[in-house]
Amino acid sequence: MEIQENIELKPYTNYKIGGPARYFVSAKNEQDVVDAVAWAKDKDVPVFILGGGTNLLVSDSGYDGLVINVALDSSSLRGARLVTGAGATVAALVDTTTEAGLSGFEWAGGLPGTIGGAIHGNAGAFGGETKDHVVLVRALSPTGTIKELSADECRFSYRTSIFKQEEGWVILSAIFELVKGDVEELKKVAEGYREWRRTKHPLEYGNCGSVFKRVAVSSLPKGLVDAHPDITQAIRGDQVATAYFIDACGLKLRRVGDVQVSEKHPNFLVNLTGNARAEDVVILRGIVKHAVQDTFGITLEQEVEDIGF
Repeated sequence: MEIQENIELKPYTNYKIGGPARYFVSAKNEQDVVDAVAWAKDKDVPVFILGGGTNLLVSDSGYDGLVINVALDSSSLRGARLVTGAGATVAALVDTTTEAGLSGFEWAGGLPGTIGGAIHGNAGAFGGETKDHVVLVRALSPTGTIKELSADECRFSYRTSIFKQEEGWVILSAIFELVKGDVEELKKVAEGYREWRRTKHPLEYGNCGSVFKRVAVSSLPKGLVDAHPDITQAIRGDQVATAYFIDACGLKLRRVGDVQVSEKHPNFLVNLTGNARAEDVVILRGIVKHAVQDTFGITLEQEVEDIGF
C-alpha cells in the first residue's frame, strides 16, 4: 500500500472537476482498506471513499485528507448468486449477469460507477434499485471492524443507505441473489436502457448524473397539479421527474462559467469544456434551486455528494 500526496482528483471523477487530494491511496484488497483507514486515524486526517466518482463534486481546492480509491473489483457467480468486490463497475456486472441469464441488474444498463457507490446511494432506474437483490454487504465499520450486514441492516431507502447516513463505513464487497431469466431478453432490455441513456442524457459532457432527487407527489403544494396539469406527464409512480420543474422555469442552457443546464436533460449541469470549476457548479445549482422554489414552492433535495467544501 502506497500513500501518495497531492494527487489530482479531476481524472477520477465523471465531472472532470476538482482539485487535489492531500493524500491518496488505491486499495486493492481488504487489508489495504483497513491499513489505509488506520493510517488516517493515526495521522488524524479525514477519509473519503472514492468509487467510480460518478455522483460526486470535488471542490476546486481539493480534499484536505486521505482519499481511498476502493479498487476491489473481482466478481464471480455461484449459481444464482453474484459475489462482487465494491470496486467492480456496474457496467461489467450488467454484462456478466445478463450473459449468464440472471435477472436483477438489467435495469442498470448504461449506469456508470461502481457497485460500491451504487450500494452506498441505493442507485436505481427504470423501476429497479440496487437494494432489490442484496443478500449481504461486507464492510469496514466506523469502529474499525469488518462486519457483514443483511439487506435490512443496510437500511436502504430512496437513494440512501446506512453507508451514506453514517460516517465511517467502507463497503468492501456484496452478495446478490439473482433470478433465472432468458439471456437474449435480458441483454435486449439492458441494451435498450443503454440506448435510452445515450439518447436522453448528455453523456458527451462531464457530468455527475442527476443533480437533484425526484420530488415525491405527496410533497407537492396543494393545487399545483391543477395549476400545471401537464405535470402529470412527468409523474413516475409516486414521484415527479425534477427535470420538469427546471425546464418549466426556462432554465435550459442557463450557464455560469463553463457549467450549463443541459438542453437534453435539465437535471444535468454539464461541464461544457472540460475546464469547469466546482464554484460555478455550486452557483448554477443555487440558481436552479431558488428558481424552482420561487416558481413552484418546492425545495429540491441534492442527490450529488460534495467533498472538500
